[in-house]
Amino acid sequence: MTTSPPTDHFSLHDSLAVVLPHLSSALASAPAVRQVQALADTLLPIPRALLECHLGDPALPLDVSQCVFPPERDWFAAFARGRTGWPVIAAFADEWQNPASLLADGIENVWLEFDTGRSPLPGVFLKLREAGDGQPDADQWQVAENALKLLLPNHHDHLRRCFEIAGDVGIVTHLGVMLSRPSTAVRLNVAVESAAAAQDYLSACGWPGLPPPLAETFEQVFEYVQHPILTLDAGEVISPRIGLECVPGHRYILDEAWERFLGFLLERGLCSVEQAAALRAWPGYSDPTRSDEWPLYLILKTLAQPTASLDVLIRQLNHIKLVFQPDAPMVAAKAYLGYNHENINPAELPIKPNTPH
Repeated sequence: MTTSPPTDHFSLHDSLAVVLPHLSSALASAPAVRQVQALADTLLPIPRALLECHLGDPALPLDVSQCVFPPERDWFAAFARGRTGWPVIAAFADEWQNPASLLADGIENVWLEFDTGRSPLPGVFLKLREAGDGQPDADQWQVAENALKLLLPNHHDHLRRCFEIAGDVGIVTHLGVMLSRPSTAVRLNVAVESAAAAQDYLSACGWPGLPPPLAETFEQVFEYVQHPILTLDAGEVISPRIGLECVPGHRYILDEAWERFLGFLLERGLCSVEQAAALRAWPGYSDPTRSDEWPLYLILKTLAQPTASLDVLIRQLNHIKLVFQPDAPMVAAKAYLGYNHENINPAELPIKPNTPH
């Protein structure tokens, strides 16, 4: 049963309006924010999203991703069927909600990533269920292959080999189909234990490698972040461009591990002092007592709770992604600022409310 409000009355804009005042201009320009607000008017009112900020240039577009969990599958499917140019996404959404499908148990959630101001189609990122978490066993490649038959039928055969190799050094966490871009490559996110394991995996997949200065920085990241997520694009060949998604500490409370990592970024010129301060200021939460624009459907949802609780939108620094490209002079850095809705006992919150600066 869906827990979502009717889409003809609400949109992502409702919750986004609550959190955007906490977004510093050091991370996103006013025109970029306006583009996101316009896009959010057309998206599902699921109060769960990521804002992608380019640390090198806050004037670049502020891309947005929205996450769909299993209780919202039927609602997502209806939404996709109503969008022009989304037939493959609609077919995938219908299959995901089919209880007899491998996708129903094999995919934990779906992220829709929108390149703001560019393609009306999103990238579709699938969180693949890992073995041994108490759920029915599902072979990751079989799940991925079934999803790709719907989303990207002309994917390249050697992608299966990338899954098989990962079993020796890590775990594939996400599969991404970049429908918003003219590419048949598939994005893979792989959890790896060390820089050596990441390099062994990439080499086995046929990756060409990095020049020495970038390779040194790549290895140094593992000194600041335990188990970063390796990202790569698998098409006819493995793209030279790779990434590391970094979460050095708690997403809601930026601890000493985050401070060390931010120092690492500052020393290498990957973010400014103002941007580091803006990242520190983002985590926190908002509730109806501190917001004049609290979404009506969240108020109604709170009133339906059987016990007293607090309705909050929690903001977290989800991760920072470092992008390595052999023909680029330096690494690029992007911050992913997240928020999601929770209805909980206030005593259980490890963070404090705050107000916009």
